Order: sequence, then structure tokens, then C-alpha cells
Amino acid sequence: MFLLEARRRFPEAELWGYDLDARLEERWQAAGLGGGRGHLRVRDGLADAPLFDADAGGFDLVVGNPPYGLGMAGPRKGEPIEATFVRRFVALARQGGGIAVVVPEGIAANARHQGLRDWVLQRVALGAVVGLPPETFAATGTRARTVLLLARKGREDAGDALLASPPSGCRTRGALAAYLGDVLVAIRKRGGHVPAGRRRRSG
Repeated sequence: MFLLEARRRFPEAELWGYDLDARLEERWQAAGLGGGRGHLRVRDGLADAPLFDADAGGFDLVVGNPPYGLGMAGPRKGEPIEATFVRRFVALARQGGGIAVVVPEGIAANARHQGLRDWVLQRVALGAVVGLPPETFAATGTRARTVLLLARKGREDAGDALLASPPSGCRTRGALAAYLGDVLVAIRKRGGHVPAGRRRRSG
């Protein structure tokens, strides 16, 4: 979904996708994401280079919805895998690049994740923490409470972050779209913006 929208908005952008599910290759091609500017790698997105085949600090925008709530531990002792993905997203973005990641609400609020939040805030300017209703991912079999973190790598633009909570009754796709549209308007009024994907030179 993320990459399809990115292709629609930025047809000249170079897109990279990483996933362990080999079944995505067929869907990737069917969606028209292949070709010279679309790259899918079926491999562990947490693996270090060269297995990962991606340059740290080389991406204009890093977007994703990593696995969570599965009891999977990350490589850091006592840290869940979703926390490790947050660190990976920060590492992959270039200075000034955008980061948008869906995480469980606990990552943003629980005391046990304070160390992760401190680490992140030393490296990014947090733009918004957007609460998502439990119905957001109900079609995938989960009703976990999640938030969307929006940030820009680097501390130059650090300021107050926008905190948004879904209104009661935000249970349908249309209601969610309207809520997120209002959030986007609020972010733009505060001086934020959606990264306008630049072409990334390889080599």
C-alpha cells in the first residue's frame, strides 16, 4: 500500500521494498512496481549489509508497518522486534529525510521504552504522533492500538510535535481517511510537509 501510493505520487522516484514473504514478488509485479525504478528484495530487513543490500543513511523517505504483538524479540536484549525496526528506519533515512512508521502505542507511551524514545529523539525531529483507531488493521486480524510516528532525521527542525487522537466513532475507512486528512492539514499549518521524493543516485 505504501509503495503503491508512493509510485502514484512520485512516478520518477526509485522505490525499494524489503520483506521476508516471497509471495510478494508476484503481487509486486502485478501492481506495476517492477522495472528499472522498482526493487523488491525478499530478505530480512533487519540484516546488516551486505545481506541487506541497502545503504544506511541513503533514503529520502522510509515508510513501513513492521511486525508487532507477536512476542518476537529483537537482537537487543529485552527489546521487542518493533523497537529494532524503529532503530533501522532511523538509520536508513538520510539527514533531512522523512520517517513514517506504525508502531504499537506502548512504544510511544510505556515507561519501559523510554530508552528507545531517548535514542530516537537524539537523532530525529519528531513531527507528529498520530493515534490510530483499533479498527485500522482489523482486516489483517489485529485490533492492536497503534500510532503513526512522523519524523525527520536530524535535529535542525526540532520543535513541539503534533499529538493526534482519533475521534470516537472513527471505525470506517471513510472516517479514518477524513481523520488522517485533518491531521495532514494540521501538520502543514504547523510548517511540516510531506517529503517530495528526490531521485537517489546509486553507486
